Amino acid sequence: MSFAKMDPPPLIPHHLFAEVKSTSEIYGYVKNGAFAGVPISGMIGDQMAGTVGQLCFKEGQSKCTYGTAGCLNINTGAKAVYSTCGMMTSPLFQLGKSAPVVYNLWGAVEGCGQLMRWLRDNLQIVQSVNEIEILAASVDSTHDCFFVPAFGGLLSPYWEDDARGTIVGMTSYTRREHICRAALESTCFMVKDMITGVEVDTGFPISELLVDGGMTVNNLLLQLQANFINEPVIRSSITEATSFGAALMAGAAKGVDIFPISADKMKLDVTFSIPSTTFTSSMADNERQRLFKRWDKAIEKAKHWVSD
Repeated sequence: MSFAKMDPPPLIPHHLFAEVKSTSEIYGYVKNGAFAGVPISGMIGDQMAGTVGQLCFKEGQSKCTYGTAGCLNINTGAKAVYSTCGMMTSPLFQLGKSAPVVYNLWGAVEGCGQLMRWLRDNLQIVQSVNEIEILAASVDSTHDCFFVPAFGGLLSPYWEDDARGTIVGMTSYTRREHICRAALESTCFMVKDMITGVEVDTGFPISELLVDGGMTVNNLLLQLQANFINEPVIRSSITEATSFGAALMAGAAKGVDIFPISADKMKLDVTFSIPSTTFTSSMADNERQRLFKRWDKAIEKAKHWVSD
């Protein structure tokens, strides 16, 4: 299937379908009001905009957004890669009508911000989401307590709609601090499982992970993520990369030309750099392997919960 050149089903008249446009061209102009005459020149989806906003213009570059859910995207270039590991394929961007379509492989997991709110509002073990990091950082580990937040099933890369949320490995020693830490770790485990899938599918090793989204203010979360993937995790000072990416697409359009972008990089005429913070692994390999064996067991416990 070619996403940019799809033919409509034969029984539906062609004129009923919208014309396929690139993500960066002038579609029209504002007609009235204070912005009358301003071109409308960018059109890109949420996570794809976040990927562009993290400047992932080259094959193999990837980012992960930690918002209400977690979403991993990797640029696969002009080739649409179809996953054998539970990931999804879609166009990433197209810089004008005649430019090649650039594709991405992506996946999403539940948890993240949704899980943090559940701890606050449903379980009521914290009064604010910010308290979760404080509590989780007050213990050195979960002491083998694992939280699988499959409230409505498991998404990428597992795709188990009959899974349900589980907390396993609790003992009489388990306190709310351990549950908070297990909740943060669950996001990092699932992102690592997605990364393993895209590396198999694309052949691109992910040597660093660019991150954004509201949850990236949580330093412990990003340190845990670096520990689990054993690669640097880089947080840009632009935590809302989606808005930035949409602006880049609009500004790169022919006739606007505020942000000149080539196929592999953005050429900005600016004199400042975007500061970032890098988190590197501090976990021993044998401990990482041990934890993932336990995580795999926890995932299996959550699967098929509502099956007959």
